[in-house]
Amino acid sequence: MPSVLLHPEPLTSRAQRFLAQHARVVRVDLGADDAVCRVRLDEVFGSHDDAVLIALRCVQGRYSGLTYDSLYMREQVYFAPVLDPDEGDEKVEFLYAVCPTTASGVGASLLPDGTVIIGWEQDEVCAFPSLDHLIECDALLDEAQNAQLIAIHSGEDVESVLGELRVQRPALRLMEEASGRTVQWWADDDVLVYLCRTWAALWGTVQPTLRVWSSYGLVKVDPVQLQRRSRGSVSTDNGSAGR
Repeated sequence: MPSVLLHPEPLTSRAQRFLAQHARVVRVDLGADDAVCRVRLDEVFGSHDDAVLIALRCVQGRYSGLTYDSLYMREQVYFAPVLDPDEGDEKVEFLYAVCPTTASGVGASLLPDGTVIIGWEQDEVCAFPSLDHLIECDALLDEAQNAQLIAIHSGEDVESVLGELRVQRPALRLMEEASGRTVQWWADDDVLVYLCRTWAALWGTVQPTLRVWSSYGLVKVDPVQLQRRSRGSVSTDNGSAGR
């Protein structure tokens, strides 16, 4: 499969523009060949499934070597998925799918179905359905830097606050292409809404966060004709994009 920089479809035009402006490809290790991978799978799990290897090579072909500054991960990352099962592993996963460039950074692995798992070993959380979803999330965070942050709320009640906002603004639609189990993006003609529970789920000491930006001035891509609504009420703040 060709690199996502050469053939970015089915990414939205927003994400394609983000990669074109901010990403590049570097050389990374692809790990063991198929024969060695089969042996390791047999040793650790008692059998192997060639569908796993097919999935690995597809993921490697599309993403391996991709690098950019990730606002979601809060540092520069590079993609280098490999299959390297170890004794005691309970599931097959592709390690180093998203690697931090600092020792204190958090990385991500992939399940063979594409699910993105943030964290390491016991401290991990399923965050996105695919790496494309992660890229879409980063593209939106990058775009939000050019918008006015009009509200922010942190706390365990972020889901309730989002629910109230959706009642106030019934035209809000879920941006499924950038959302996952611990991240939600919502938008209408006037506002862009970001709810992130990843780091709260991972560490427990961090509060889930809801951010709302004015969407005026943002480049409109993949537009949906929605009824315009008056702005809802949430505590205001003038912070910047991020977790």
